[in-house]
Amino acid sequence: MKNRTIVSFLTMMLKWSILFFVEVATIISCASGPHQLYSGPTLPKEKMSTLQCKAGSWDAIAISILEVDGKKLDIWPNVVCGTLAGFVLNLLPGEHSVKGRIGYTGDFTIRFIAEAGYDYLLKPMQRGARTVYVSINIEDMRTGDIVGKAIFRHPP
Repeated sequence: MKNRTIVSFLTMMLKWSILFFVEVATIISCASGPHQLYSGPTLPKEKMSTLQCKAGSWDAIAISILEVDGKKLDIWPNVVCGTLAGFVLNLLPGEHSVKGRIGYTGDFTIRFIAEAGYDYLLKPMQRGARTVYVSINIEDMRTGDIVGKAIFRHPP
C-alpha cells in the first residue's frame, strides 16, 4: 500500500512538472519574439539591424536588458538572455547604447554602431571559479568581429 502511494505521488509530481515546463516554454517563446525598438512601420531587413541574444542553459549567466538608447524596455519579463530565454530587438542603423544587468548585481552599458542589414549578437562570457570575470560582447554575426564590449568582476 505504501509503495502504491509513493508511485502515485511521483506520477502526479511528474505530470505537474511537465505542465509547468510546457507553460514556461510557452511564455518564453511568446516573450522572446522580435521587438521593434523604433517608431513607425516595420522596415525591411536590409534597412534595419537586429540585436540578438540566444538561449543558453540553466547554469549560464542571466542578462537583463533594461534600456536601449535611454528608453526603458517594457517587454515582460524585460529582455533576459543567457539562460533558457533569448530575444531579437529590431533597431534602426546608427549608434546605440545598451544598458543591462547581470544577475542581480552587475550593471553594464555597451555602446556600438549598427549598420543597416546587419545582425549583432550579445554574447556573455565568463572566466574563473570563485571570482568570475565577465565579458559581455556585441559581435557582428557575419564576421564575428567584436563591435562593443564590457568587462567586470562578478560578483563585484
